[in-house]
Amino acid sequence: MTSHDPPHPPSGRPAGADDGTLEQAAGTGACPSEPSPLRGSLLLGEGEWDGLSWRSARCPVRRHSGLRPTTDVRNSSSDTVARTLIQTGASGDIFVGTPPAPPRDGDQEADAALSAAVPVAQADPRRLGVHPAPAAPDGSRLSPYIRRDRDGELEQAVVAAKATGGAVLVVGDSAAGKSRSLLHALVSNVPHRHLVAPPTGTALDTLAQRLTSTPYLSDSGVVVWLDDVDGFLEDDAAHLTETTLSLLTRGRTIVAMTLRTEYLDTHRSPVPPRTRAAPKPRRTVDLLRRLDPIVLERTWSAEETRRAAAHGDARLRAAAHTARNGVHGVAEYLAAGPHLVGVWRDANRCTDSGGHPRGRAVVAAAVDLARTGLGTGLSAELLRHTHTAYLHGAAALRPEGFDEALSWAQQVRIGASGLLVPADMDGGLWHPFDYLVSSVHSPVPDEVRTRALAHHALEGNAPGEAPSATCEHRAPLFEDGRPRRTVGAVGRGHRCSPRRTS
Repeated sequence: MTSHDPPHPPSGRPAGADDGTLEQAAGTGACPSEPSPLRGSLLLGEGEWDGLSWRSARCPVRRHSGLRPTTDVRNSSSDTVARTLIQTGASGDIFVGTPPAPPRDGDQEADAALSAAVPVAQADPRRLGVHPAPAAPDGSRLSPYIRRDRDGELEQAVVAAKATGGAVLVVGDSAAGKSRSLLHALVSNVPHRHLVAPPTGTALDTLAQRLTSTPYLSDSGVVVWLDDVDGFLEDDAAHLTETTLSLLTRGRTIVAMTLRTEYLDTHRSPVPPRTRAAPKPRRTVDLLRRLDPIVLERTWSAEETRRAAAHGDARLRAAAHTARNGVHGVAEYLAAGPHLVGVWRDANRCTDSGGHPRGRAVVAAAVDLARTGLGTGLSAELLRHTHTAYLHGAAALRPEGFDEALSWAQQVRIGASGLLVPADMDGGLWHPFDYLVSSVHSPVPDEVRTRALAHHALEGNAPGEAPSATCEHRAPLFEDGRPRRTVGAVGRGHRCSPRRTS
């Protein structure tokens, strides 16, 4: 490109160093280490002449007159003044001025997130981190939304951020309903804004720059969705700082974030909890202290539970029934149930492949003992003697020891939920997570019913005295002085969950 006459070559240029010199140099196909200025300007990797400096991405290969070069030559000039820039061989990208910086880790994710942006009202809740609920008759894995007590406050925060740009942070335990409530507030107030959901590892400062140069997004308004924002705070490549957050919220952009309670607690306590021994970086502490979190409780209030119970959806009614004991929330029950069923099912494989066949049997024993109508917590000793009924033919799976199996079954998976949940304050009694009990419809094995009868008698219950149950359909363990053929109401085809005492 030319806007002035070509500069004269330096005075030190050898006489006759014109076309013949160039042809001789081109014919060698080599890159001398100390070329003449003109030869370096046309054929070599870098050079300087008359205030104009350049460099090439690679040296040209050997070529002959009339043939196109086989490699790409990319030149850049560090002088932004218009001058003559000459490139021999193939034409490629020529940068006049400072070359662009090489892409960093996370830049491609920022571009991909922008290209996948959709209106808020069309966003897929599952892809945004909302836990699936049990399947409805029509196959839907999303239950109807039940209004939470903090929804009014949450919607006010969204409206304020909509007007001037800002961050909305919802904090709560796992499966408290954070993502669902935040998304509901966005759909109710900014349904037509484009939602950008970058994955963990995205360079958020790059995303902020891209947003300012994407007119169709900035015109309609943007929501940047950062679910489980602790993943971004702990990732140095994400560059989530106060400065980056300020850049993201320019142009009335809403940054919607969720955060687990235990992560926020590390910044409130002078001594980090044992689950997170290392203190957080100062930039993370300062950023979180700048925000006003809206806390969503895992256990639902009485009014929230009443609203769920009054809904026509059977999944919500079952969740509300369980939530009345104050141990598990409605959202937790809906989220943890299917997940725990999957964990229980997938455990039935060889221990060398990560299976827990004895752990699966322990949970199966607990579930069927509960289905017989036993209303007390289940001791480790009772489970030890009962679970073997579910290990027939399982020797090839190399079952783990009982203590390991019981420990695996007691692990907290979501919120406060595990396959087995404590039934007393001392941790000596257990009962299965209620959703597991309601998910099983096969007959209770005879030996398990016999074990339940014996345990019932050892507990000092009189024959004919009914075990506790959660509905009016109670059946005695004994009838006319003899053990009933089927123990509990479930034996008559009625499914009900046992009453828990904890």
